[in-house]
Amino acid sequence: MLLESGAAFLMFVYVWWWLVNRMSHHDDDEVYTAFFRPSASPVATPHAFAKILGRMPEGSHVLDIGIGSGVYLEHPPVQEILRSRKIKVDGVDIAEPSIAICNDRIRKHKLEAHVTAKCQDARTLEDAIGRYDAILYMESFPVMSKPLFLDIFRKCQRYLKPKTGVTFLYHNLGDPAKIGMVGMLVGKLAKPTIKLFLGIDFGRLTMQHEMDELVLAGAPGSPPHEDEILLSCEQSEVNLDLAGISNPWYKMWSSVVMRLMKMGGPAMEQHLITVRQPGASSGAKKAQ
Repeated sequence: MLLESGAAFLMFVYVWWWLVNRMSHHDDDEVYTAFFRPSASPVATPHAFAKILGRMPEGSHVLDIGIGSGVYLEHPPVQEILRSRKIKVDGVDIAEPSIAICNDRIRKHKLEAHVTAKCQDARTLEDAIGRYDAILYMESFPVMSKPLFLDIFRKCQRYLKPKTGVTFLYHNLGDPAKIGMVGMLVGKLAKPTIKLFLGIDFGRLTMQHEMDELVLAGAPGSPPHEDEILLSCEQSEVNLDLAGISNPWYKMWSSVVMRLMKMGGPAMEQHLITVRQPGASSGAKKAQ
């Protein structure tokens, strides 16, 4: 009986893993917007994007790796910061459908002078060497495999301006001391499973020590990186806007996910990892 139960569990894990990795993860924009619009959550991506841009010097040139559908371009404070501080953002992503939506948003809000978006592997931007004041990974690195992220991270650092260039990595990180072993296991299983039902790839649950190891491996010559909790909220504060989702399948499962999140659990802590160039000073202003 024990042997049969073990075999059944292993078969379940195999089927689950096969489905998760087989599922296309071109985000359904209606669902993505329901999760990440500013009204959905105090830690929604647009809030963080505005905070990060707010610490950049006027006239900064930024590379956004994994810009996706550019959902934060719908956020008026982001539009205002881009225009008032004369910031230019070049976005790249390998998902052509998402880039098409992003370009629609750029035109819709007349941001052509401040934002570009193209479908391209970030590692092939040969004309970008030494160009950028900052590189952003806005919730994009956990959807990559660790070897792929390390390859991108290492190769794209050459696009930063020597000494002054800064890399920002923003995402939810788990602290084993706060969520415990059970919470860590549930998170490791739940985040990729959501992709099966919502078509959104939230990536893997990355623990703080894993992020530390990745940054040290990717930028070994840089000064010690900074890790701050940029935004945080209780799960019960999340308020997804389901009204705009027309697909009944997505609406049903989005409602289920929202109800589960409102049941509580550990606070959502969105970290900002700052990695500076060798020889750089820590002169970047903290976000308010």
